[in-house]
Amino acid sequence: MSIITREQIENTRYWIEAFYEACDSLEVRDWINEFFQLDAIVHLNNLSIIQGHSQLIHHYEEYYSLLSFVEHRIKGVDISSDRCYVHVEVTSIAKNDPEQIPVTRKGLMIIEKKLDDEKLNSFHVYIDSTRLIDRIQMHM
Repeated sequence: MSIITREQIENTRYWIEAFYEACDSLEVRDWINEFFQLDAIVHLNNLSIIQGHSQLIHHYEEYYSLLSFVEHRIKGVDISSDRCYVHVEVTSIAKNDPEQIPVTRKGLMIIEKKLDDEKLNSFHVYIDSTRLIDRIQMHM
């Protein structure tokens, strides 16, 4: 078992905050290029795995085109030498929603990356987006 230093924990927390800040900017290409390895995978709930920059960019550009706002609030972080467990609240607003009603969901996201790496290997998202999807579909 490797020893994790306070500096590694602080750097990882800073990295996680920057990761979600970039995600919330809706600048998908910049977010993917800065934080994901070229062959990184994303696993969303029980859906198929998405792998590689081009597929990730395609998926997230399509998804974010449906939103006018997204904000991840970090509620808790557990850090190990090769992964981070991040408890989040995600608030989103559907782009075509005339009332612009925010929908907030709680979830767990697992980021697999070594402490000193700059980019993640894989990103697992466990969140129930049913209410948001319903809201999006209601105004399509």
